[in-house]
Amino acid sequence: MYGSVSVDGFVADENDQPGPLFDWLSDGDVPLDESGEVKVPQTS
Repeated sequence: MYGSVSVDGFVADENDQPGPLFDWLSDGDVPLDESGEVKVPQTS
């Protein structure tokens, strides 16, 4: 299980879509599991 937490309690952007909090889950080139759908930067 992977998780992200917003310290201020806000997750959605002004269009009610997931905001930058979750961008790291698709910005990278290192897969977190065998599906390859979730890829994070090497530093994560």
